[in-house]
Amino acid sequence: HGKFLSDPWTRLYRTLEYLLATVYGDRATAEQAADRVRQAHSPVHGVEPVTGKAYSANHQDLLRYVHATGVDSYLTAYETYIRRLDPADADRYVAERAGPVALVGLVDDVPDSVGSLRAYLAAIESELLLTPPTIGVRELVTRSPLPPPLSFAGGIPGAAAVVTLPTRYRDLFRLNWTDRHDRFAGELGRLFCRIAALGGEPPYARAARRSARKRAETPDIAAA
Repeated sequence: HGKFLSDPWTRLYRTLEYLLATVYGDRATAEQAADRVRQAHSPVHGVEPVTGKAYSANHQDLLRYVHATGVDSYLTAYETYIRRLDPADADRYVAERAGPVALVGLVDDVPDSVGSLRAYLAAIESELLLTPPTIGVRELVTRSPLPPPLSFAGGIPGAAAVVTLPTRYRDLFRLNWTDRHDRFAGELGRLFCRIAALGGEPPYARAARRSARKRAETPDIAAA
């Protein structure tokens, strides 16, 4: 379903669009983004060829897995490349992200703390398999999209992503990854984040601050 492997940037942009809407947008903006997700999910169903199991993109189990892995990835990346959060802030982040997923249809057993999030991921681990589409994603992430001599720079984001993976997932993906790779890619990722920070606050963050101030100043909007 879809063209993720052949056109990953369009898919990533749509995912980013949904995230920005549900993190920074008001209620109406978040609902519109969630509605687009539900519409995109509706035709996605079939039988998984490796396991023979039926699937649907709107199934609670799949929605929960996508939500949990996303939240865990964002939290891990932030703590790896920006700064560690104290436990209360990390729990609050997970709890805040549990709210918007009801808009896309996930209503059962949503992890709302770091502990429940990690417990869920540990429980689901035995069901994970390396399938042909997964191998395609691995190649997409670990191979630079740029030609030489720019290929090194193009490979930094993918390498930085691998750094955030636990060893057991690197083994599942059959990645040839050593401690030396970990240290080198980790330092490059942190350097990349420091350079990006020199550009100042992103436009979407500034827009979010303006929107938050407006909602705070207008009780009717804040309560909507």
